[in-house]
Amino acid sequence: RRKFNEIDIDRGGTLTRKEIKILIRNSGLGLSDKEITAWINKADTNGDGEIDFNEFVQAYKQREHSKA
Repeated sequence: RRKFNEIDIDRGGTLTRKEIKILIRNSGLGLSDKEITAWINKADTNGDGEIDFNEFVQAYKQREHSKA
C-alpha cells in the first residue's frame, strides 16, 4: 500500500495515466509511450482509465510471476 500511495501524487485513491507515466519514465525502464499505454490498458481491468489499488496489486503480482 505504501508504494501505491507514493505513486498516487494527487492522493485521489487511484493511479492516473499521468502518474503512471511519470513513474515509468522515472524508473529508467526506457519504455515508449505505446508500451506504457499498453501496460496501463492491461492493468486497468475495469476499464475506467485509472489503476485502483486492487488492479495495482494484480499487475505487480503478474510482473513478479513473469520474472520467475
